[in-house]
Amino acid sequence: MIGPPHSHFSRARRRLGHAWRIRAGLLVLALVALPALFAELLAADAPIVAQTPQGWALLPAVGRAAPAGAGWDRARFAIWPVLRHGPNTASAAGPHAAATWEHPLGTDGAGRDVAARLIYGARGALGAAAAALLAALLLGVVAGALAGHFGGFWDELLARPVELCAAFPPVVVAAVVLVAWPGGSVGALALAVAAVRWAELARLVRAEVIRLGAADFVLGARAVGCSPWRLLARHVLPHAMGPVLVSLMFGMASTVLLEAALSFLGIGLDVSWGSLIAGGLAPSARPTPLLAAAAALAVTVGASYLVADALGENVDGRVATSGGRR
Repeated sequence: MIGPPHSHFSRARRRLGHAWRIRAGLLVLALVALPALFAELLAADAPIVAQTPQGWALLPAVGRAAPAGAGWDRARFAIWPVLRHGPNTASAAGPHAAATWEHPLGTDGAGRDVAARLIYGARGALGAAAAALLAALLLGVVAGALAGHFGGFWDELLARPVELCAAFPPVVVAAVVLVAWPGGSVGALALAVAAVRWAELARLVRAEVIRLGAADFVLGARAVGCSPWRLLARHVLPHAMGPVLVSLMFGMASTVLLEAALSFLGIGLDVSWGSLIAGGLAPSARPTPLLAAAAALAVTVGASYLVADALGENVDGRVATSGGRR
């Protein structure tokens, strides 16, 4: 049966709303991620390309072919980044300097450029989130799919590790790993987050696979002789990934906040939005580092939530109407 006209308009409005929010959120995330990805082209204490008596140097701030800042001003030819300061370079302007052309956001308590630390802080936050969620996705989808589709031994094998991971809050696991891993690193943080997040994704995938196992198209494929592995890969998993994508976007926001919180407490990454916020709370500090890092956090987390909410409503709408009349 064809539904009333207003139902078509309401579905169209929902689709447009989802598309607008997803595109806006992804655009904002791209605007945060691109400067982090190409940070050495925007802020570094060595040129992008330079001609020296020893020959040509390309992106020495990345390869560390020569000590940063060692004689670059005497190079025959050099193309410099927008900011001639790396995230750990102490400037001659001194600590807590006001904003200037050389330091658009001023300097922190150690005389380091706030804008450079803001850019490289995005690399640490998004890099840790991407690595952790990718590892959790691979492990969680495989474990959850096997447990939900085959049950029995596979289900019991998954249950114990999931219960163990659920017993420890992510912040505790991440703090222990970072304290045990001297100096802290993106890899250590990603490992800690992945060790907890995979269990959440595994439970979600397991539930979706069990739910889809009773769907008409799955029962039909099984009736015509589709093998269990083909049934899982071709018919079940593709339809189970919608809620997983929603969980990943929420996971990105929570990982960014977790990284900032640990760095704020002094046990996370050295170049981080959290450490900028902590430094901005010092009695003699200017508010610029705190405001800049807080704004970056709010924009990144808000954009992740925007995409996750739109994807979640789209998935819920498909589930709610999948059994309705046509």
